[in-house]
Amino acid sequence: MVVVGLVLLIACANVANLLLARSNSRGREFGVRLALGAARGRLIRQLLVENSISAPFGGGLGMCLSYLGSYGLVRLLSTTQNQVFLDVRPDGRILTFTAAISGRLQHAPVGSGWGTGWVR
Repeated sequence: MVVVGLVLLIACANVANLLLARSNSRGREFGVRLALGAARGRLIRQLLVENSISAPFGGGLGMCLSYLGSYGLVRLLSTTQNQVFLDVRPDGRILTFTAAISGRLQHAPVGSGWGTGWVR
């Protein structure tokens, strides 16, 4: 369980880094929108909506890939002469934790612009 938690922590740090890079690259776009009169709250709402759409889809895609990857790994290790019988199904507790993390990720400050400094 500890190893799974550490892997999920590393994955969350990578996603936060990707959100920070995306937010950083959109700085010019939001600068133009602010100059044209858009309210900061409206820009923050836009980013929260984008993150609330992308985070659950990313978590769901990760869960699907975990099922496919576990069965693919067993097939890769098995041969006709040496069958490998492993129960590598993802645990329900781990999938619940992953769903909770991906749902909570949508409210990460780094994805909402606070990490880049253009929202004060």
